[in-house]
Amino acid sequence: MTRIAAYLSGQLTDTERQSFELWAKASAENERLFKEASTIWKNSGIKFSIDAPATSQAEWLELRERLDSIQKSGKLVSFFTAPLTLKIAASIILLMGVAYLFVWFSASPDRPMVFHADKEMISFYLPDSSQVWLNAKSTLKFDEHFNEAERHVQLQGEGYFKVSANHKNPFIVTTAGTYTRVVGTSFSIREDSATETVLTVVEGTVSFASQKDLTKTITVGAKEKAMCTSAGEVKKYSNDNTKFSHWIKKDNPVFENEKLYPVAHLKTDFTWRKNAIKQSVIDGTVKSSATIATYQNVKLKITYTRRNGKLKTIDIDVPGPIPAGGQVNFRAKLHDLLTNTRQVLVKVESAEAKSTL
Repeated sequence: MTRIAAYLSGQLTDTERQSFELWAKASAENERLFKEASTIWKNSGIKFSIDAPATSQAEWLELRERLDSIQKSGKLVSFFTAPLTLKIAASIILLMGVAYLFVWFSASPDRPMVFHADKEMISFYLPDSSQVWLNAKSTLKFDEHFNEAERHVQLQGEGYFKVSANHKNPFIVTTAGTYTRVVGTSFSIREDSATETVLTVVEGTVSFASQKDLTKTITVGAKEKAMCTSAGEVKKYSNDNTKFSHWIKKDNPVFENEKLYPVAHLKTDFTWRKNAIKQSVIDGTVKSSATIATYQNVKLKITYTRRNGKLKTIDIDVPGPIPAGGQVNFRAKLHDLLTNTRQVLVKVESAEAKSTL
């Protein structure tokens, strides 16, 4: 959806626009989504620009209140099942709040989609929601019908993959000399030289083989690595290099954004009630939408309104780190014994980020 918003607002380059138009014509469903999005866009009167000034605090608070009211009503909204208007709105907000630099090259329907990292690494999502990081001087290619058949990409150089699980449709990475097959996991592949390719697995298991003999496949697990020589010899070792993926977070705009703006990637969901002694008890969850950062030392600010209209606040610490895409639960009790509390608001006050890669 972010690409729809960028396309409609004229933010894409000629090459990116060609790539998007190819996607829009790929299926009847894509054409329908684009048509509906275009209609909503034209009727909304929105003038969008990635460089637009930040949304005012009042607008953000209004949006937050609307989302909170939806959550409290029990109508949970999924990005993939929400009405199209909410999807477009979410895309616009994402683009206004975070500037992601990405490269998307495509020539014509009879040629593959190509991502290329030139002088610095790039990060992007594939059509199946798998995330890829390409190191400098690296290239990734895949067929335009990537989602319709076997998920297959071709790598030159070095890439880190966080693959979306799909047991019916395996994810395959080929290099000049190797064949890697997974269902859904995280791993990196690096062509060290013309004579050696190295696979390092972060989690899950990966099938790895030489292109010269695909029948001799080995299984590589978490904290293991495998090497394939130009002669087709494949060997597995334990991985004692904890910095093998350090290049991913270096000058990475995604991680830098998650590090600089932790509050934007942490959301709270909570309920509150009065216990037997008329004290408010809050039970909630802090959820992370980050893709790289693990948040620690998370602090929450709880604001509540007393019967006389006065506001009171307390600060609490959230137990344990919150991994990328994960969540933690918390409980708090307010200082409101035997009083009527009218309204409660819980928000993330601060957090520290570290890379999970």
